Amino acid sequence: MAIQIVPFPASPQVIPQSPQEPVTQSQLQRIIALRNQAAALAKDLDSAESAVQTALESGASVEPGIHVASLKEQFKRAVSWKDVAIRLAERLYGEGRGSAYAANVLQNTKPERSVKLIVS
Repeated sequence: MAIQIVPFPASPQVIPQSPQEPVTQSQLQRIIALRNQAAALAKDLDSAESAVQTALESGASVEPGIHVASLKEQFKRAVSWKDVAIRLAERLYGEGRGSAYAANVLQNTKPERSVKLIVS
């Protein structure tokens, strides 16, 4: 038994839309003003956080109260290259020597220091 496909022409359905009010210049001005305020606040926040972080890094204490501030220090190395380095080292130095090569590279790589200000 064969399956026969019969094309069925379908007319596109038009969904009626209610007329929309035009976007006003006032709405657009408000968006621009809010964007400008957000940018100014972000700049102020960066400046305030930087000042507190610099003070804490230089040994300043935090005034007693309900809010606390501290610095979170992390050290990390960029190791996304590790698998590739192991494969290449095994081709170059022989099977089973890639991991030792990668460990040597990691040991001789300086970790990057990052400090994040924590305020609560």
